Amino acid sequence: MRTHPALAPETFKAGSLTARRITAEDLAFVQSLMAAPQMHSHKPDPTLPTQAAIAAAHGETFSHWERHGLGRYVVMAGDTKVGLCGLSVRRGFPGLNLSYHLRPQDWGKGWASLLTNGLVTLADASLKVPYLHGLARPANPASSRVLQKTGFRNAGEVQLGGAPSQLWVRALGKADPIVFYGGAWQPLVVETASGLVLEVPVDMGHSDRRYCLRIAPGDLAALHAMPDRAAIAFATLHALGQTAPASSVPRGTPSMNLALTKVLHAPGNALSPWLTAQDRSHNGAISNLLRLNTQADMAALRAGQWLPLPIARDA
Repeated sequence: MRTHPALAPETFKAGSLTARRITAEDLAFVQSLMAAPQMHSHKPDPTLPTQAAIAAAHGETFSHWERHGLGRYVVMAGDTKVGLCGLSVRRGFPGLNLSYHLRPQDWGKGWASLLTNGLVTLADASLKVPYLHGLARPANPASSRVLQKTGFRNAGEVQLGGAPSQLWVRALGKADPIVFYGGAWQPLVVETASGLVLEVPVDMGHSDRRYCLRIAPGDLAALHAMPDRAAIAFATLHALGQTAPASSVPRGTPSMNLALTKVLHAPGNALSPWLTAQDRSHNGAISNLLRLNTQADMAALRAGQWLPLPIARDA
């Protein structure tokens, strides 16, 4: 295993709490903490993990420090271990993942906010990353409130472990806040000094393009409210971007702006035939991308069934 020099400090203070780098010797505490039923009550599957599974996850947590130079901490209240927290690499999401896990008997003491603020300060001072993100299940609104109070912005709904979660993103340094995130290789919306910008990455095979479209607050609201239309918008803009002249980078074309407005706001009975025509004119690029990103049923899409997105039987 390649050992990475530590980027994050070995310890940090968070109000009355102290956090120190986790070690292999903390396994007994981790097993005790993660065996509590309350720690899993917000998950889609609340089944308790086995001791062997907890031990395996602990080993991976310990090795994360070695690979990335940052990771999980044990939280101390005086001489007592009360929880875990940390920053980790989670592929497909912006920046580093922020997480915390406190003993159930310590919930409601305000410690989650202390730890979240402490990790934000640590990342801003010690790590060269533009963003932190946190994930909160719909059944755990308290976690969302903690992230929101710490300056995280709601970036939309994402799939985590096959079930929906709210993604919250905090910009660090001079980075523009992300206010919508469609997942890896999908569009995101940043809030700039001059307004909202939808950034659309387009894979050209031998190279990549990134278009930056000015959008209105109503467009952002539609992206948040309608995940199916957000996915269709990306697929449509990607297809248009692939055929647009190189001179249109990064501002996009009028046809891309018109397409975005139609996908987000047109009535479904008017949108479906238009999408079918666009898909045919782009050799199936829109339906192909939806199949890859959402496991949509290709046959249903080709038959004109776009909304709601039909999910493939084998997904």
